[in-house]
Amino acid sequence: MNFCCEWLVLFLQREMDTQALECHAQELHAKALNPRGTLRRLFIKYCQENELEKALEVKAHFEKLGQLSPGMKGSLFGVYIRKGNLEAASELYKELVTLAKTAEDWSMDLHKLLDLVTLMAKHDQRQGE
Repeated sequence: MNFCCEWLVLFLQREMDTQALECHAQELHAKALNPRGTLRRLFIKYCQENELEKALEVKAHFEKLGQLSPGMKGSLFGVYIRKGNLEAASELYKELVTLAKTAEDWSMDLHKLLDLVTLMAKHDQRQGE
């Protein structure tokens, strides 16, 4: 595949909605082609749309291959917070702190940290009632 075709595929994937990405991933699997890029975009879409269960399915695929990137973990961290899952968010936070120290080109999203603190405060309020 030449550069022009690769660029076009990436551009089209950016424009695809979740359903189109799901279909494209199935098509790539059926043709025995590597669906990694499509699954990565699908994972990010699931996280943006707060589709935790679907995001966890894709996460399992990447974990099996050892290819879950810091950015993907950060996206999942945001979903845990938005869903109010303090336990999962706290566990992933510990992992992200370590990653932030070792990953040269990645840093923690400060807005997500503030969201985590807010979730912790809400959780503490409920515990005190």
